[in-house]
Amino acid sequence: MQFSLGYLTLALLCIQLVSAGTISVCNSCQYKSISKAIASLPNNAESYTVLIAPGTYTEQFTIARSNLVLKPASGTVTIQYASGHDPNAKTGSTADSAVLTITGKNVMLQDIVIANTLKQTHVANVALHVNAPQAYFKNVKIYGFQDTLLINRSGSAYFKNCWIEGSVDFIWGFGTGYFDKCVIASNQKGTSVTAQGNDSANAPG
Repeated sequence: MQFSLGYLTLALLCIQLVSAGTISVCNSCQYKSISKAIASLPNNAESYTVLIAPGTYTEQFTIARSNLVLKPASGTVTIQYASGHDPNAKTGSTADSAVLTITGKNVMLQDIVIANTLKQTHVANVALHVNAPQAYFKNVKIYGFQDTLLINRSGSAYFKNCWIEGSVDFIWGFGTGYFDKCVIASNQKGTSVTAQGNDSANAPG
């Protein structure tokens, strides 16, 4: 992954997001799932914060909305799902296995665990798929096995104090990522960490 001063600007931009409103997710709240809370937000350019009660949320969803912050109200929040894609399958794609997909611009996640809990097999199991610019992750832990983190062609992402764990080519894609004081951990011996997919040796990412 290529470093760029533009990511310092990205980090500052995300940190300075001022929310137009806050929506809560908890057992006694109107919204008990993260995906339904996000779906309830108005379709506009204003920034919103989703405050999530501590706990484990078994969900698979896409954040298509831009200008959004997800963080715990307190404690630990885990988003998990068991999903995989067989490379020999004639339908679907590896990206479809992602627990969380981001297609909205300027999305920030803080202090959240994202885990694809599918056990190690021959199939790919993506935990996080970033396919939009200006994604920011602070103190986020991302767990999987094969293809854990995908930064796709339209994606750019800044990771600050994050933990990214997998087995085979677990950081990969065609986009650009900046990893600042992150831990890159392999949970299987003798495998590769990354598989970048750029068409040019001079391309960022």
